[in-house]
Amino acid sequence: MNKVLLTTIIFLSTGYLSINAQVFKNIYLSNSPTIHIPIQSIEKVENVLDSNLQKLKIIRTNGYETIISNSLIDSITHTQGLTEFFPNLGVIRTANVMGTVINSIRQPIFRALVKSAYSGEETFTDKNGVFFLNNISVFDSLGYITIEKPGFFKGSRSFLPLEQGFNKVEVQLFPKSLSGSFISSNGGVVTAGSLQITFLPNSIHQNGQLYNGTVNVFAKSLNPQMPDFFKQIPGDLFGVVNDSLKILRSFGMAAIEITDNNNQPLQLVEGASASLRFTIQSGLVSQAPPQIDWWSFDEERGFWKHEGVAIKQNNYYIGEASHFSWWNCDAPFNFVKLSGIVKDENGNPLSGVRLEVFSQISGTRTCISNSEGKFSGWVPKNQNLTLTIYRLCNTEAYWTTVNSQIINALNDSLYLDLTAQINNYYTVTGTLVNCAGQPVQSGYVLFGAQIFFTNNGDFSFQTCDTTLISLIGFDNSNIDSLRASALVQVMVESVGANAGIIETCEQVFGTVSDIDQNVYPTVLIGSQWWMAENLKTSRFSNGTLIPNITLDSEWAQINPPSAWCNFSNKPENDLIYGKIYNWKCAADVRHVCPVGWRTPNNDDWTTLLTFLGGDSLAGNKLKTTMPFNAPTGVELPGEGTTNESGFTALLGGYRSNYGGTNGQFVFEGDYAHFWSTTNPDFYLDSPYYLDINAIDGIAELLQTEYRLGKYIRCIKE
Repeated sequence: MNKVLLTTIIFLSTGYLSINAQVFKNIYLSNSPTIHIPIQSIEKVENVLDSNLQKLKIIRTNGYETIISNSLIDSITHTQGLTEFFPNLGVIRTANVMGTVINSIRQPIFRALVKSAYSGEETFTDKNGVFFLNNISVFDSLGYITIEKPGFFKGSRSFLPLEQGFNKVEVQLFPKSLSGSFISSNGGVVTAGSLQITFLPNSIHQNGQLYNGTVNVFAKSLNPQMPDFFKQIPGDLFGVVNDSLKILRSFGMAAIEITDNNNQPLQLVEGASASLRFTIQSGLVSQAPPQIDWWSFDEERGFWKHEGVAIKQNNYYIGEASHFSWWNCDAPFNFVKLSGIVKDENGNPLSGVRLEVFSQISGTRTCISNSEGKFSGWVPKNQNLTLTIYRLCNTEAYWTTVNSQIINALNDSLYLDLTAQINNYYTVTGTLVNCAGQPVQSGYVLFGAQIFFTNNGDFSFQTCDTTLISLIGFDNSNIDSLRASALVQVMVESVGANAGIIETCEQVFGTVSDIDQNVYPTVLIGSQWWMAENLKTSRFSNGTLIPNITLDSEWAQINPPSAWCNFSNKPENDLIYGKIYNWKCAADVRHVCPVGWRTPNNDDWTTLLTFLGGDSLAGNKLKTTMPFNAPTGVELPGEGTTNESGFTALLGGYRSNYGGTNGQFVFEGDYAHFWSTTNPDFYLDSPYYLDINAIDGIAELLQTEYRLGKYIRCIKE
């Protein structure tokens, strides 16, 4: 196998960095993502003998080493990449990034594809929505990753790379729901939240040809005043105008995609445009200028591109879009770099701290400290800024203020050594090790809904209660066989707590695929393997389609066929909860579960509940610890909820067989219901199901009418 080292010339100019000569070494591995390494960042490549195995060692110019067994390498090629012009973002180097990916109800997303946009390294999120990417290519002033999951709008995150250590990011993805449709030749108007889109007749093309037919519009508008806004946006509020870099303040943002009825992409005809009207949120109206800069997001390069201006009319901004991706009404500002470290009063680094910088003029910017307490980001230049530090408190993902101060950003970069006064907070420490007793390198601790990443195996976080807490450690080195610790209980006292050495050696998580190629996380609870997500197949294991029944009258008929639906008949809920099935489908002899798996019966459920301590305790050990976006607002998990089993029951409600104020879909955020195949003789209308509620720890088997709709969790045979 020939391994050739090539040189790369980088030309710097005052406006742009040309990297047309950038060459990548592509190492193709068996059953693993391809490794892409910029030749420029390689100092040396050599074959070494390690443990009697021939291995390839790649030594980077920054000292990092990549060592790969030759038996895993299929081939090595060299390709050019990053051939477009970039703003003057500095030289290319490598960095590490880790983070979490959640959905619209704040639940973790499993197997989202996370990719380095500049060098191609990729990985997937694990059962807890966690990912790690090591030694990816970044610019000195910009790192960029993308996140994809079928059925969701594409997500991404740009960040200011730290000099050392992992960069920590958080991303929230939204399901692509149909906002409206129109006939291309007629044009149309489609509304999605605070966004209205007006399409002109005959303005759509497909593969360069004028398109005539139905245009389906998928759009999602974001509210810049919502707490999760910075998790939801693509990239960051970082843009380019007239060859200059700017940070941005948003007054309205939306993602837009258009397709035909076969889900094939469409675009606007060259020279045509669509009118976008953003409703300005009430809290921003008084600060909104009469015209504002108009931007689209460059999904390949990771920043916003200036596209002109949008005009304010009453309480709206109106701009013209020449293509579809993300669009944004933003005011630009000059900036400086802010970085530093945040510690407690004893000098201990604080991980997972949220730092928020606010200006009356330029709005809010935010970042999260990593496991070493380090942070970095962009802040407006020549402004007095309020810097606020927030900490997570108990197991819920809610923030409390622990420090606030005024800082002044002049013309130079800022480095801050911050101390957070955390009276009535108590530090919990410990170390995660793998099966060989070595510190876990890609690890984290789950404390309720909170995730704390390790630094060479060590973790440290604060809680605001002196009480008995529960932790689980994870080793993410192989996401398809995620290893975990047993549940660790630690008594937090006034001096804090040391959880000691926690071994993350139990291979309790795996995966299984159904006939529709949906991939589910699985979890070993006692001696039983369970799916850790709700079933979402549309076919029986023999390939027969299962009818999707949406009409109330058909669902509630006396002798219905096997059937499924989505909660509220919204396809986007399929991505959140999976499908709702009637009992006839759950017990169908054609088998709705993947081959080798089945719908559980009462004996299966009883075995599970008994292992978890019985009916009165099992509910808290089965249901999710994440705060839940229910119809009435954000619901917190009931007291004592731990999800220590890893089952992660979602409170997705169920489908009734009668109408009502909210129709047939009821109790979202209140109950999790799962079918059992058990149905007493001569009482065919009284099958059993497992009932878990939001409030207490009870999980119990109850009987109901077979025409109701509930979720299915499959068990391995």
